[in-house]
Amino acid sequence: MRKRKKVVVGFGSLSGDDQAGWSAIDKLEQLKSIQNKDCDDVVFFQSKADGADWFPVVEDASEIIFIDAVYSGDDVGVIHVITDRAGLAKKFSLSSHAIGIFDSIELAEALGYLKVAYTFFGIEIGRDDENVYRNSEDINNNGITEAVKKAIQTLTTQVERKLLES
Repeated sequence: MRKRKKVVVGFGSLSGDDQAGWSAIDKLEQLKSIQNKDCDDVVFFQSKADGADWFPVVEDASEIIFIDAVYSGDDVGVIHVITDRAGLAKKFSLSSHAIGIFDSIELAEALGYLKVAYTFFGIEIGRDDENVYRNSEDINNNGITEAVKKAIQTLTTQVERKLLES
């Protein structure tokens, strides 16, 4: 089987800012620069909340990019870029998914699906109990706050550059 050059996995749920990974995938798939490139070497995947549905998609990848909403206490909209498992484990141990991103990556490595280096892009969101986006005027019609919407656009540009590098 031919090796896929790059795989981009976006995580999310139907809840407010937690849609960030899915929204980024939607935007990346629509970019003309990527559509005009030989798209056979770029695969986009929206992971559902179980945390393991992406394993077979990345099995033959040569490069992997993960995108997810995260909560670390930083300002909403901050973009985190992490390229190692230790950094991921230290920064983001909680998740709204069945399996957190750190545990999911660790499991994929143990099962032999994840064999290459990856880059993780996390968009900082607020917690529900902090009332960051409930009843707020800055929510767009998808339930995503303006700060996260702007971060998604910035992140999309960063990932686009990374995908077009080679």
